[in-house]
Amino acid sequence: MSTRFGDYLAGLDPRWIWSEHLQNILILCQTHVKRAFRKRFPGHEATSSIDMIWNANLKAEVIRIMDEVAEKWPETEKWF
Repeated sequence: MSTRFGDYLAGLDPRWIWSEHLQNILILCQTHVKRAFRKRFPGHEATSSIDMIWNANLKAEVIRIMDEVAEKWPETEKWF
C-alpha cells in the first residue's frame, strides 16, 4: 500500500521508495518534537513521556497521553 504523499516524494527523489520517504519524515518529526520540548523545558520530568507518544498506535491514545502529561505538569499544557 502506498500513499500519495509517499509517491510524490519518491517522484522527487527516486533513490528511495515511498515507505522509506515516510519513515524518514517520521524520524525528522520525532527529532523536531523532542528538541522543541527539551528547548522549552530543559531537564523536565515529562521528557520521557514524549517518547510514549511515538509508541501509540491510535490517535486517541496520543491525545490521552498528551492530556495526562498536561494534567500532571500544567506548564506543558499550552505546548501540547
